[in-house]
Amino acid sequence: MASESNVMIYTKSKVLNILFTFFLMLYFLSCNEGSDKIQAKNEREQTLMIVLSRFNEEGNCKRTIFNENTQTTSVTCNRYPRGICNIDLSIVSSGEITFQINEGRKLAERVVECDLSFLQSGILSTTSTSQTDEQSLRKNVTYITVASCEADGFLIPEGKRLTLASELTFLESARGKIGRTASILRDNVFLTQTIRDRARICLSNEFTLDERSLFDDLKSGKVITEIAK
Repeated sequence: MASESNVMIYTKSKVLNILFTFFLMLYFLSCNEGSDKIQAKNEREQTLMIVLSRFNEEGNCKRTIFNENTQTTSVTCNRYPRGICNIDLSIVSSGEITFQINEGRKLAERVVECDLSFLQSGILSTTSTSQTDEQSLRKNVTYITVASCEADGFLIPEGKRLTLASELTFLESARGKIGRTASILRDNVFLTQTIRDRARICLSNEFTLDERSLFDDLKSGKVITEIAK
């Protein structure tokens, strides 16, 4: 009897071990399957983000402005890509102004010689777009993405080039506005030497050689931010 009991206990234990191993395998298989599904989902989302990013980086930006007073239309083009080419380019929010003021003040504190360039940059005098103005802009201004300005019939003068999208974004930033202003102050012969020297130090201490070259090319007309037709 004791032998039969031991056999039964051993058999039950073996069955339990087999069942435990079976369920353990099912658990790990389901975990692996879930992990594979999550990985596949992440890969699909990553691929979609790459495709959308490339899509948004394509093209140039064509802007058409209808003047209600003169009943005339003006058309310009720049290098902003599809992802940026929309009515938001014409609208200024209070949040954007606050951000630029804060960034400008930080720069002026970091390089004290940039203080006048900050004050003269127009950042402090910028006003947000009112609701009425925004409605008018949405009614009279349209933005369309084109393959390129040249392909859409815009003629860029020989010896000139349009600013790149990254350059446009930089020029619209607080640093870009301050640097461009400093470049103008530095070369203004009607200003005192002290002001011009401070602007020169501001440029040399804060801005890279490429950024300073961009300011100079904009001032000379070698580089233009947009082209009209």
